Amino acid sequence: MVEEIRSWMGKWLNAPLIILTVILGIYGAVMVSVASQGYTLVATMIKKEYFGLIAGAVIACVVVAIDYRRFKTWWPGLMILVGVLTFLPKVPGFGVTVAGGTLWVGIGSHALFQPSEPAKLLAILAVASYIARYEGHITQLRDFLKAAGFACIPFLLIVIQGDLGTALVMIAVMLGVLLAGGARPKHLLTFIAVGVIAVAGVLWLNSALGTHPVSTKNADGTVTVTQDHYLIKNYQLDRLTVFVNPNADTGNAGYQLQQSKITIGAGQLTGAGLKGGTQTTLDFLPTRQTDFIFATLAEKLGFIGCMALFILYIALFFTSLSISSSSEDLFGTLIAIGIISMWLFQVLQNVGMTMGLMPITGIPLPFMSYGTTALMMNLMCVGFLGSIWAHRPYQAATKGTIRRGITYQNR
Repeated sequence: MVEEIRSWMGKWLNAPLIILTVILGIYGAVMVSVASQGYTLVATMIKKEYFGLIAGAVIACVVVAIDYRRFKTWWPGLMILVGVLTFLPKVPGFGVTVAGGTLWVGIGSHALFQPSEPAKLLAILAVASYIARYEGHITQLRDFLKAAGFACIPFLLIVIQGDLGTALVMIAVMLGVLLAGGARPKHLLTFIAVGVIAVAGVLWLNSALGTHPVSTKNADGTVTVTQDHYLIKNYQLDRLTVFVNPNADTGNAGYQLQQSKITIGAGQLTGAGLKGGTQTTLDFLPTRQTDFIFATLAEKLGFIGCMALFILYIALFFTSLSISSSSEDLFGTLIAIGIISMWLFQVLQNVGMTMGLMPITGIPLPFMSYGTTALMMNLMCVGFLGSIWAHRPYQAATKGTIRRGITYQNR
């Protein structure tokens, strides 16, 4: 009986994926709990984090049981849902402004969830579904332009909404899925070059248009009028300026980066302990439980704690690649590649920005940053990876079948 259970679990469940997810989930929950100390709503924040962990785990189990191939032809509806979620915060009565951006949905001034997080997963499914139609042969320029144009839709929708951080994630997903879907490298390189030129054009146009007055209602009922740019907001420009010139005096953005570097350096080899560290305990580091959770971890657990996190991430990426190669069809492979691309970019961007190596954005660190919506979305991604593994061609795999250049070995 025991052997039968083990055989069943080995066939349907990917043990490394489950173990790594559990460890990362617990690691993140502990760090958020530690980083939240000192905030007025610390108890509420910790409850939300553990609720997201438990609810996300339940949803992931449900997703594993669903055959991911059911979504194979759903690309039109999935893209429509991405558009609905993207613009939901702009609907009067739904949107909540947090840190200068109306990217949340809630009741009154209380933010409940961030629609751009589930939109990322839906975008991965939509783009993978569409590109899988080419069966791995996007060799003609015409086909590449069609595929790239469709893949750009989520990016453009999120840019219009004003969430540049999530838009950057969509670029990473788009490039990863296009490359795995059979696009030629020369087409991708040309596409990237055109994108760089377009960004330069937007920056020039933003400067040429100048600024316009923006009225902000304060808590005491007074109204403050400031000047802001039309296309790229002042706080977004500040973050870019800090990245280009770390010594630039750009107020909050410059202060965040300076304190983040000090916090990381203060951890040294073993860290100050979960209850130690002056930068975090004395509230010198802003947003220490969200955007700068890595700096918090570095001060608390030092170089050893950071390396442990990197090892977990590397193991997760390789496990996900293994699941990708086991997929029955190209659709499953592209879903896995999209998820890997998203996670990899978020890790590099988040860790890089805390060190001044990347621009400061609101991109969370997967499984670590505080945020119920982001945590649940990441666990749903794990659920889809589990579904791809559970519905792989198990019988064909035992015979060493070769499909699309991927060899399925005995498992």
